[in-house]
Amino acid sequence: MVEFFYWVLGACLFIVTGAGITAFAIGGSLVTLKVFLFTIGVLLFGIGAIGIRPAPAAPHKSKLVSLDGGSQARFEAWIQTLPPLNTDPIRYADRIRRSWKILGTGLAILGISAFLEFGLGVAVGSV
Repeated sequence: MVEFFYWVLGACLFIVTGAGITAFAIGGSLVTLKVFLFTIGVLLFGIGAIGIRPAPAAPHKSKLVSLDGGSQARFEAWIQTLPPLNTDPIRYADRIRRSWKILGTGLAILGISAFLEFGLGVAVGSV
């Protein structure tokens, strides 16, 4: 579960930073950032939701989308160097599937977008 948390946190930091830089580089405001985050969150949630669906029961049909590769990415290998995973690393086969991590990231990004709107009052009408 720690690896899942690190993965989602790292992905969220990357996405929020990238969306923030892009939003302000094109001359936007916090509203533009919120719209970017909402769009990215919905897309990630959709991709993750499709990815967690089980494979069809028919033996000749394969899974619609597979986000889990045969090996770990560099980012996932780097996560294994963080404590407490550095003393007791998790085998790649025993980790939470990547599609669940993408789904969790999408929900977290949607939560950040909702916080901007409801917590900080950043709404389209507030420009």
